[in-house]
Amino acid sequence: MCEGITSVKDKIWVKNERNTLTMMDINGKVLNTLRTKFDPRAICANNNGDVFCIDNFSTKVFVVTSDGKEREIYQSSDLTMTSAVAVDDRGDVYVAGLGSNNIHRISNNGEKHDIVLTADDGITQPTGLSYKRETKELLVVNNYNTTVNIYKIQ
Repeated sequence: MCEGITSVKDKIWVKNERNTLTMMDINGKVLNTLRTKFDPRAICANNNGDVFCIDNFSTKVFVVTSDGKEREIYQSSDLTMTSAVAVDDRGDVYVAGLGSNNIHRISNNGEKHDIVLTADDGITQPTGLSYKRETKELLVVNNYNTTVNIYKIQ
């Protein structure tokens, strides 16, 4: 069962088993299977081929680098039940907190982070994220899969 998918360049990454990420070519040939220390829930790649993953309904965010190394890049008590991840054109990573009703941003180098959207902005049980590069907008699947909200992120 495929539970997450992302692509970058000529590679496709799939989350199809617990604690596993599979890299394939565009024809579906398996190039690599990585057993991870965490259970990826949602995945998203940046332009460098790094894959950002949230740990299944936890407070942690991980990256699997293009050379297959994994590391935790973020954890916050203000982020509960992670549910979605997206990457913008600068390489900043956005993570949705289903339980915390907020969206966190992690800088592309992992050194800075902030909460960019909260319940005050209309965030309620976010379950999906997508970044629209052309307009620099963050699309949020909100209200537990019932609405989509669009936000300009500064």
